[in-house]
Amino acid sequence: MDMDTPAADRPAAKSRSAWLGAASWVWPAVVAALCLIPAYAKTFSVLARTWAHNPNYSHGFLIPLVTAVLIWRLRQTLAATPARPTFQGLPLVLVAILLQIAGVRGDVTMFQAYSFILLLAGLVWTWFGYRMLRVLAFPLLFLVFMAPTFPFFINQVSFRLKTVAAFGSVRLAQAMGVAVTRQGMDLYFPTGAMTIEGACSGLNSLIALMALGSLFAYLGTGSMTRRWVLFLLSVPVALAANIVRITSLCVYAALTDTTRATGLFHDIGRYVLFGVALITLAGCKKALRC
Repeated sequence: MDMDTPAADRPAAKSRSAWLGAASWVWPAVVAALCLIPAYAKTFSVLARTWAHNPNYSHGFLIPLVTAVLIWRLRQTLAATPARPTFQGLPLVLVAILLQIAGVRGDVTMFQAYSFILLLAGLVWTWFGYRMLRVLAFPLLFLVFMAPTFPFFINQVSFRLKTVAAFGSVRLAQAMGVAVTRQGMDLYFPTGAMTIEGACSGLNSLIALMALGSLFAYLGTGSMTRRWVLFLLSVPVALAANIVRITSLCVYAALTDTTRATGLFHDIGRYVLFGVALITLAGCKKALRC
């Protein structure tokens, strides 16, 4: 027992000691983070242009902000987790550096984005230890949703999503009595023709909904199995929402004409159906009790 410190003052003294101990490694981390700015300034400049001009990644601006909020929510857990520096994280740092060099030399933005994520994980592991890395695992992994992928892969996925959406929406519209036929990605009505373009594949909604699904699962309170199910449900929910959206375009085109269907109604429907998909995913979360 410490006879020099009154019992009433011990919690305050312990709290001050914890903050002083935290400051010993927080400030070096802040300085190191500032040093990363020139190394990844061009990377984030390219990412920002991608988020601004590529609709498949328009959600990218929100990912770093959401990650910052998630880390802020963990501040008490982080303060209570002892920092145990280790050299075990250095190989991950080395891989991140090599990936950044390859990305810069080859002008591959995806490599540079993943390099940044791996470098953050490696630095956390090296400075603070594996336990701290486990605490920050999801916020760091969530940053993956801001990174673009290879164009040829995106094109392949987009084409398959368009095929599924075209087939499903035409079948559903025909079941509702709409006079529509399909040839490839072209839909034919008595009032004209309509083509399912790349923007109608639903890929942007799929990626955004998967990000939200992972967030719902992480913040959920159910078992790990049910939270994984919730995350995986974001895929069929996004596909179903896109089929319903294109079906609504088919119905509107049959009632009016294809020009009106591909105008304002098309643009508004994108946001309405995403909202419906989000509500559906929230309903799945409630049904799974997580």
